[in-house]
Amino acid sequence: MAAEMTRPLPVRAESNTLLSFEERLRSYLDERLQVRTRSARLGGIRALLVSPADRDRPKGLVIDERATAAERVYLYLHVAAHIALGHNIPLVTIVEAEDVAPADE
Repeated sequence: MAAEMTRPLPVRAESNTLLSFEERLRSYLDERLQVRTRSARLGGIRALLVSPADRDRPKGLVIDERATAAERVYLYLHVAAHIALGHNIPLVTIVEAEDVAPADE
């Protein structure tokens, strides 16, 4: 009897509308708020915002590469809110950690 092959689960498709909206938000952050985005594997951290000491230089937003389009949209809006409130002074890093359930004691 031949061994049964298990197929990997398909990658969850994301809405083209959501992906388009995400791209518009990312462009807005870049053009209007001087936030350059990129992705990397961040472990237990969802995103980092780093503001340089020189206010004329762009800020950097690094988002975990495993984030979905909906999560990235949330993070772009979250970063825009931090900037609107002035929470992006130079050399401050804002870290958004993943939600982790408390350990049983």
